[in-house]
Amino acid sequence: IMATLNATNLKHASSGSNNIVLAADGSTTISNLSGGVGKILQIQSTVLTGAQSTTSATYTDISGFNVNITPSATSSKILVQVAMRVSGIDEEAYLQMIRTVGGTATAIGNGTGGNHASFTQLVCWSAGNGYYDYHDVPFLILDSPNTTSAITYKLQWRRQQSSTLYLGRTGYSATASNYSGCSSNSITVMEVAG
Repeated sequence: IMATLNATNLKHASSGSNNIVLAADGSTTISNLSGGVGKILQIQSTVLTGAQSTTSATYTDISGFNVNITPSATSSKILVQVAMRVSGIDEEAYLQMIRTVGGTATAIGNGTGGNHASFTQLVCWSAGNGYYDYHDVPFLILDSPNTTSAITYKLQWRRQQSSTLYLGRTGYSATASNYSGCSSNSITVMEVAG
């Protein structure tokens, strides 16, 4: 015999709260799983589709390359994932992730306090075809901001040598002013229940 039990929650007779909550969309929350630790609570993302460049030797923002998220609990972790394409000629790129909460900006992401992530000699001149080389750069950080205030995550970059860094270009001619298309670059943040 097949039967359906219609309910919105299930609880033990001696429990002071619902043990299993059944949502209208079919999802289930089980309270004894430490409040759903590891569950993705929300996702926010920004995608850049155009090309940018910098000749700055000091860290500067990548225009529009930021994303906002407001955690639902101080125990939440924020998983920050960046996918970007950087190119140049005989140049080194330095990148750093910045977390801003209430006007306070903090560099995050490495073992010495988040000064920068260095991609030494990231892009090199390729004499064979006269184009800048490019590299796809993955960036993944699990942050513990310990706040329920609004957070902005952004990426900054700087050059090391005396040339130009490019973001999003698939190829650039040394003798022409145009470039062969753009790649999209994204920054995605996920709130993970802690």
